[in-house]
Amino acid sequence: MGGIVQATIDWHTASPTQLDGRRCIITTTNGTIIDGHLKAHPPTNSAYATTRFTLDDTEQHLRGFHVLSIDARHHTRILQPHIRTLTITEGVKPMSIIEQEITRQHDNDPTYLDTNLQNAWAQGYKACSRRTPTDQEIEAAARRLHELDCSNHGLVLDLDAAWNTMLPGNKAIYRLTAKTIITTAQQTALQ
Repeated sequence: MGGIVQATIDWHTASPTQLDGRRCIITTTNGTIIDGHLKAHPPTNSAYATTRFTLDDTEQHLRGFHVLSIDARHHTRILQPHIRTLTITEGVKPMSIIEQEITRQHDNDPTYLDTNLQNAWAQGYKACSRRTPTDQEIEAAARRLHELDCSNHGLVLDLDAAWNTMLPGNKAIYRLTAKTIITTAQQTALQ
């Protein structure tokens, strides 16, 4: 029996920054086991000193699942009542392509600061990467794929006429291919 052994982190004593992004294995009170990564939500103002941790999972139905709260001012840690056990390992969640780009931009450009504006831009970019492409976007991409097919095969045609006279089934194949390419690119950006 093979496997990877990872050292664990004691969430009772670790700081919020040590826990953020770490892999966690949770057993809920009903016996469900969840394997995911923690996401820290620092306090938004000085009057509220609690850092909340949620599950940062690519599965939408688990995103935001509240796991743990740490109050640095009162030195308290509260495991949510629906969680029986929590194990945190030293493994961290790999950065998505978007997060890598933000880091690269920050490292290469000394004027790029981690401000609310950059965070809002990153959140907006991530939201766009999760949305369903519109019919208009799919149609434009499908027409472009058709143009590329025509030019790759040396066909010099009136491309609009060729598209407009194409059989509906062939157009559907181009549309499906375009949608697959768009959604694959979106999903890849978030991995």
